[in-house]
Amino acid sequence: VRHVHAHVQHVGPVLSPRRRSVMEPTSARSCAVCGAAFPSRNALFRHLSEACAPGLRREKVPSQTVLLALGYVGSGFHGSSLLSDADEAQRPTVEGAVLAAARGAWPGVPCVLCAAARTEKGVHALETLFALNAKPVFGPLDLAALEARLPALAPA
Repeated sequence: VRHVHAHVQHVGPVLSPRRRSVMEPTSARSCAVCGAAFPSRNALFRHLSEACAPGLRREKVPSQTVLLALGYVGSGFHGSSLLSDADEAQRPTVEGAVLAAARGAWPGVPCVLCAAARTEKGVHALETLFALNAKPVFGPLDLAALEARLPALAPA
């Protein structure tokens, strides 16, 4: 029996015949700093965060939740529930206006809005609660900046 040795270099992903899944080539799982090879990406990332590049560990950004109690005249709004961006431009909603105020007050801060109730087109609200969840990157949220933009909720 003769053994044939061949060197095969894989350029892209390799299809595993046993699992029928795409696996990355081994070179993608080696440390660029010390050159050590690892059996999985998880092992490589664990090695990087503990040994070769501990300063690159991503810090978790805590989110802040702001409770808003808002009243509005709904004549110019097409309900309170957020629509798609294209529809929001044509038919503004209360949630869209609140999110626009938050994005204007805190540029670059991801925000998610949850309303306690819904209204239909043209319905007014004496007081409606909104929970605004934001992940500020640099320090606490400037609530005064949001408060300054909220009175201008009326659509143009």
